[in-house]
Amino acid sequence: MKVDLGRTKITAATWNIQYLTFDKLEPVTEENYDMLALTELHDRPHEGWDLDIKYPGRVFCNAPSNSTDTAAGAAVLLSGRMAKRLISWQACGTRIVWVRIEGHTYNLIFIAVYVPHKYRTEPSQAETLQEIDTLCRTLRHKYPTDQLIVAGDMNGKIPRNVKHISGKYAMHPYAFD
Repeated sequence: MKVDLGRTKITAATWNIQYLTFDKLEPVTEENYDMLALTELHDRPHEGWDLDIKYPGRVFCNAPSNSTDTAAGAAVLLSGRMAKRLISWQACGTRIVWVRIEGHTYNLIFIAVYVPHKYRTEPSQAETLQEIDTLCRTLRHKYPTDQLIVAGDMNGKIPRNVKHISGKYAMHPYAFD
């Protein structure tokens, strides 16, 4: 996805990495994305996380998940130039993280989210979707001129190449009933 921040063009992407390792992350960091939403981290360590060391000041992650929600985890990895424009960031539980980036014309809020599968109960898909809705409404009220981008694994079945929604690498070639 390409976004125009006034005079600055940026690229953003999302990736469900199904357990974070450097082997998985290195190829995607070579793509030079400005903002990358990472999901399904599978419980990162509390201190000395390798990404914090390799990309200091560029990784923003939720708190480690508890034992009942081990697949959870969301993070935002920023390029060096976007990290310089960081205004603020916040983690919301174990599945949502957002960053606020300064722009020339307007600021941008990039939200990384990992929605649980439909039949999961703690947390449920409905609870997480409600959290996203509440967060977006709160941020929109607090920062009315900022632009919001919600990126991540929504665990929905959408077809490939739906304009402004999915790309050519979406998992499902067509929609399911």
